Amino acid sequence: MFLIQLRHFMESDEGWGPVEGRRVRVHLERMISQTLPGTSIALSMEGIARTDSIFPREAVVEIARYERGQRGICLVYLHDAALLENWDNAARRCQQPLFAWNTDFSEVHLLGPQAPIGLRGMLNYVLSVERARASEAAKKLQVSIQNASNKLRDLWEAGYILREEQCARSGGREFTYFKIIGKTNMYSTPQRQ
Repeated sequence: MFLIQLRHFMESDEGWGPVEGRRVRVHLERMISQTLPGTSIALSMEGIARTDSIFPREAVVEIARYERGQRGICLVYLHDAALLENWDNAARRCQQPLFAWNTDFSEVHLLGPQAPIGLRGMLNYVLSVERARASEAAKKLQVSIQNASNKLRDLWEAGYILREEQCARSGGREFTYFKIIGKTNMYSTPQRQ
């Protein structure tokens, strides 16, 4: 996991409009390109007082949509209801799910499009465990392994979760799926560029 202080790339504690959003995006893309595929990238909202809905769309949500399936982007320390609403509007407009975790990572808000009804049980399962495999998910949700595998793949393709490929005991390949979260012991705080 990689933590980026979004405020480090902003001129003030407020983010407005497409011009500033694109300027911040250039810095974020540079930082994100240095991470490995499968990495969760947490953007800290500490020190940000206000944004409109255009700034987050240009600065963050477009990157999250581009990185879908490769890297996961989430928000941390986002407390303000007005900020949540503006970021939700940006994520909805781009059709990109974006998780916003509270301070102690005990609560999460899903911004942007909600998972389809048929996938919500699987998404809730993945959010409740460290790692998920199709066989374990199938058993827990009482569905076939193929059904669980398809749902996990659909969530991954839509940008709700991340996955890693591993060798299965049978010799084939197996995917493990995991949530996009900013809670980890491996934080890296970038310097202002």
